[in-house]
Amino acid sequence: MQYAKNYKILPREIVKEIEPWIERREIVLIFGARQVGKTSLLLYLKNKLEDKGKKCLYLDLEDIELRKYLKSPRELVKILETEGYRKGKKIYLFIDELHYVKEIGSILKFIHDNYPEIKIFGTGSSSLKIRFKSSEPLTGRKKIFNLYPLSFREFLVFKDRRDLIKIIENSGGILPGTREKEVLSLLEEYIIWGSYPGVVLSDNYEIKKEKLEEIRKSYMEREVLSLIKEENILKFSEVMEFIALQNGSLLKINEISKELGIPRVTVNRYIKILEETYIISTIYPISDKGIK
Repeated sequence: MQYAKNYKILPREIVKEIEPWIERREIVLIFGARQVGKTSLLLYLKNKLEDKGKKCLYLDLEDIELRKYLKSPRELVKILETEGYRKGKKIYLFIDELHYVKEIGSILKFIHDNYPEIKIFGTGSSSLKIRFKSSEPLTGRKKIFNLYPLSFREFLVFKDRRDLIKIIENSGGILPGTREKEVLSLLEEYIIWGSYPGVVLSDNYEIKKEKLEEIRKSYMEREVLSLIKEENILKFSEVMEFIALQNGSLLKINEISKELGIPRVTVNRYIKILEETYIISTIYPISDKGIK
């Protein structure tokens, strides 16, 4: 039974943060927006452990047939046993797309409490993170990591320009003239196109556009629809576009509410969803009272 996908796997900086938790009992959960590289990160960790001779298993819950069998902790154990797992024998279990199983929190809790030799790593969408936050099924049993799009340093790694990383790090803030143009050109691409790995790895202009549109549609159809009613999608899109046009500017809730004809409380809720789903990050102004 093989569930793994084939990916071009490149290291991410977050690996250093995760490594101290690999041999601990806590369930390692990786949350992030769609297409930021959660699956690739999971497979990267799995490959590193297998290189050390560790027993690993990867399950992709996008597989509908697999989800049919994953209704209880006992069913998960049966799946592991078909792959050679035996009680008391150490195994590293990597589960991708946890959000597809409604009762996954209870399943993971049972496995954690009754099978200490099974070390679990999992990825999930922001909707699962919100669900866990409201019900807390894994209190004291999990360690959460948030995976974001590529930093500029990671962007250069994905562009195979490690030479520029060394130059930047050793420049003392002043780049040689010829190198400065290269760095600024790549920085411009980074700012214009963003830093989703799939987009960064695409050199063709049209393909970049298609990938960004695919990410947008996937976000609206799979992420947002699980959090708001379908009839409100259009209003949500309007709020998102309005905020995008004001990126970096002062955000006035009353102005958005008046301009789009949406109640202030609804605008606030949509902004909260955009924050929780990793689309925006709100920076609040420091008032005189807030300065100490």
